[in-house]
Amino acid sequence: MQAYCSWCYKKTNHKLVEHNYLRRNVYKCSGCQNYTLECRAIGCNHHTKGHPNDELSRTAGSVIDKLKHNWHAEFCAEHDGTIASFDRLNQHLEDIRNFNILFENRKFNMVKTTTSIGTAIGGVAVFAATAGTAAPAFAAALGNVGLLGAASTGTAISTLSGAALTSASLAAIGGGTVASGVIFISAAGAAVGGVLGGVVSNQYVGAIKNFDIKQYNEGEGISVIFVNGFLNEDNDDLEDWRAGARLMFKDNPWYLTTWESKKKADIGSLVGGNMSKTALKAYMKKLASRATKKAGSKISPLTWAAFAADLAGNDWHSAMSKAAMTGILLADIIARTPSKKYILVGHSLGARVIYYALEVLSSRTTKPQIQDAILLGGAIGAQDEAGWASAAKAVSGKIYNCLSSKDDVLNYAYQGASALTSIPIGVTPIATISPKIENWDCSEFIDSHMAWKPKFGEVLTAIDYKIQKGRRA
Repeated sequence: MQAYCSWCYKKTNHKLVEHNYLRRNVYKCSGCQNYTLECRAIGCNHHTKGHPNDELSRTAGSVIDKLKHNWHAEFCAEHDGTIASFDRLNQHLEDIRNFNILFENRKFNMVKTTTSIGTAIGGVAVFAATAGTAAPAFAAALGNVGLLGAASTGTAISTLSGAALTSASLAAIGGGTVASGVIFISAAGAAVGGVLGGVVSNQYVGAIKNFDIKQYNEGEGISVIFVNGFLNEDNDDLEDWRAGARLMFKDNPWYLTTWESKKKADIGSLVGGNMSKTALKAYMKKLASRATKKAGSKISPLTWAAFAADLAGNDWHSAMSKAAMTGILLADIIARTPSKKYILVGHSLGARVIYYALEVLSSRTTKPQIQDAILLGGAIGAQDEAGWASAAKAVSGKIYNCLSSKDDVLNYAYQGASALTSIPIGVTPIATISPKIENWDCSEFIDSHMAWKPKFGEVLTAIDYKIQKGRRA
């Protein structure tokens, strides 16, 4: 019979290989060669996951893997909550603000209703070893913020990039395999905007609170996407950007990507107010101690829930991981508007979102959709030369890294959260010789982390928009 497959997410022919009377018949997908069964949801014609194909079954290592490989799922990917619709996984968009049509009419989640699988601890989605396509990317996000310690070679995982970062992160948490990590990274560019990108986005969109894309200005030409970092208050909007945006982009469409607004506001109120340098140093030591302790122990599937709870209890770690997920989700949405071009502008953790979006988009074989990326006080590591060189491939113009040595939040709190393993681009130049990346020192007029957006117009004078102010780093 012809049906959608919950293994490969494609509509394929399913050949009957085992006819049963007391239980469901077993089929084999003509596309991925994995075994499937009919979904138990009434009226559903899609197929669930049966056991993997013969080759995968032979290579199953642990007892848990072998049990998992012989487990037959009850419901298809639509009815277990993995995706909203098979039909829309490959859908293009006329405008990025219409992204919600990808996730509309999500089916009644039979799995979540009948079991505790898929619950969230403290607002952080629990991606276990069975998290599927999204697991490698999420693992890499955790490794990047310094939470997974060192690789088997002794190299700190947070200093790695690309496939090496994902492979080491997967090995550290005990979920997935090195091979799956390599496959995910090498296929990421082809995946976004297509079926597999849709699967990842379906898993991430529900895990990122307040994710939305709103349009704030009509116009012609290249669209400008703003991404906020820490907030002065709960309002996740464009007000702080507006004066500067009118200086250079008054005739362009403006969009704002919102994500984890309350968490960013909580951190913003903590570090953006009257916290002294001494208090920030003390806060750094506390964060560093917590991160180092967590990095010192290997995380296994059995301790994943406890780890998620700890992650949720530390707003910094959670926000940094969610920024990576948001970047991957944004990349998939951008890729679904292939005829559009964009300028990306991000502050603080918003720059981190943009970095991950560029990393994913960089491996696409199509012409870059991103013209420029303007990063202000970026909360993302500067020393990953290979990673930044890769990100630069996603832009047809430049990546402008605007930094200030007077940004105490990045100097102290950010480095504490990353256990002193990462120096952010917001205080030091990006370590790369790529001609597409320019570092600009704005210390002359940026004296705090929260000064970037109100002075966006002045920042535009410090970069390659032919307004001479500021000093190149």
